[in-house]
Amino acid sequence: MLKKVIRIPLELRTKQTIDVPKNANIIGVDRINVKLCLMAIVDVEEKEFEIRQFLTIATGESFKENANYIGSHESNVGSIMQHIFEIV
Repeated sequence: MLKKVIRIPLELRTKQTIDVPKNANIIGVDRINVKLCLMAIVDVEEKEFEIRQFLTIATGESFKENANYIGSHESNVGSIMQHIFEIV
């Protein structure tokens, strides 16, 4: 099975639902230019998508969802660390 790493753009809001290629393995988060993106390993031949939910939480904020940590980044305004989680 041939795989590749793709970027999946995120919006700057607390909770969001995103269509991602089925069985995508989310491996991290990075800022490409000014756009925040998830990085994922996907099967090149996968044509189906699935809906997954993500949280963006600033350091010190509380949340109640059961979620797995993906990565952190510094916000555009600087000095605010935001942490990305996938809701499970």
